[in-house]
Amino acid sequence: MKELKHYKDPKQIIYGLNNHGLLSWMSDKANVKLIYRLRTGKALDLKNPETFNEKLQWLKVYDHNPRYTNLVDKVTAKQVVGRLIGEEHIVPIIKTWEKAEQIDLSMLPDQFVLKCNHDQGSVVIVRDKRKLNLNETVDFFKKRLKKNNYYSTREFGYKGIIPLVFAENFLGESIRDYKFYCFHGEPLFLYVGQGLTCDHSLKIDYFDLDWNPMPFYRTDYERLGKVPKPRHFEEMKEIAKVLSKDVPFVRIDLFEENSTVYFSEFTLCPASGFMPFVPEEYDRIIGSYLHLT
Repeated sequence: MKELKHYKDPKQIIYGLNNHGLLSWMSDKANVKLIYRLRTGKALDLKNPETFNEKLQWLKVYDHNPRYTNLVDKVTAKQVVGRLIGEEHIVPIIKTWEKAEQIDLSMLPDQFVLKCNHDQGSVVIVRDKRKLNLNETVDFFKKRLKKNNYYSTREFGYKGIIPLVFAENFLGESIRDYKFYCFHGEPLFLYVGQGLTCDHSLKIDYFDLDWNPMPFYRTDYERLGKVPKPRHFEEMKEIAKVLSKDVPFVRIDLFEENSTVYFSEFTLCPASGFMPFVPEEYDRIIGSYLHLT
């Protein structure tokens, strides 16, 4: 493939093949072990995983609950959440399309957000539709709709999603994300993220449920520092508890806008199980919260 020609490092070639779904012939177990070895330099022990990241890899291989498809699918997830906590917590969908060529700007307001329902990162924020290059946008989503995220991550929930493009309301630029890490139906801590309209500007920091800074951070994002506790924090905690019920681990992503708590998404495997914690010991400490059966 043309996209792989620039890779010279064998490790990068394997990553490229995996990201393009060209290692789909491998079993989940073999694929997860291979990618884990390449990413960390360590062997993945699926018989006795101890760290949080190791246990997320274990869940990829062994926890194939069919319910996960409706949680990971960004369209059906809204339906699930609407039933559980109420439609007022859902960012409304304006329109969905099976093909990128069907996107019709005449049906959309001046500002909106375009997303795919079946992957990560397929987001186009439209602040003024008169300035949108529709041809580029269609090309972007045509490529994304062809990809099944399951084969590059081995996260089971993605496997059965029917890919769509959808438009939803745009709620503003300065939104902070509140992402609750929930273990066996109990939120235990969260991270706050700001700058989500551009991944390069995203800053995050972790807090406990009493709004005290946690004693660890991630090295893949800048730190956010002190931020005020959201007005509806207690409601957020209750929502996270309801939405995480009966799931071994899930991150419940919420945000607050116009005095309302909105659901963002379910994240079953943050960073695909490759989160760089500092101090590193917290990977093991957090892993102790997740009990595998």
